[in-house]
Amino acid sequence: MPDPSRKLIILCEGQHDCLFIKNLLDDRPLKHATKEEIRDAPRDGELWIIKKFYRDSGLKYLIKDEDGKKRCIDTFCELYDMETDWNMFVVLDSDEGRTLRLFRRTALDTLRKDILLQHDGCLHTTKDPKKHRVFFIPGSLEEEVRSSTRKNLDIGDRDKQQQDIRQFVDGGTDWVERLRSLLVSS
Repeated sequence: MPDPSRKLIILCEGQHDCLFIKNLLDDRPLKHATKEEIRDAPRDGELWIIKKFYRDSGLKYLIKDEDGKKRCIDTFCELYDMETDWNMFVVLDSDEGRTLRLFRRTALDTLRKDILLQHDGCLHTTKDPKKHRVFFIPGSLEEEVRSSTRKNLDIGDRDKQQQDIRQFVDGGTDWVERLRSLLVSS
């Protein structure tokens, strides 16, 4: 079980996912690292952003926009074997199981071991004592929002997207409430 007193790094595959996670964590102390911040950071930008977050005692959560599922998985694998004092939580679209297969293949190629333990269709944890969590959104977030609210997240500015995501979160599907609970307890 992850240590709830430790800071939590949440890796997301894109902007919509980050806005979604920010909604789930409502008024909790968090930092949102956009793909632009990561790209414009010094040479070791990933670690620089994480170290800066880790030093800030007022923050509990870091949400990182990884700009795609492949990069999100690669970043997780890069950080996985480090001696760290934080928990990690990865949120990815399932895409009918394709993302899980990509995650397993990438971890096996990069880390040379199978690291995931499946608990159900959405939740996986790593097999190590830290029990980092990986959550697969059924289908994709965009499809779930469109199905539930009839809104398209690709239309409109950031404020409109935020409003559409809030409407979706307020609709309260089972997996959304479960993800919120897992994030808050991590």
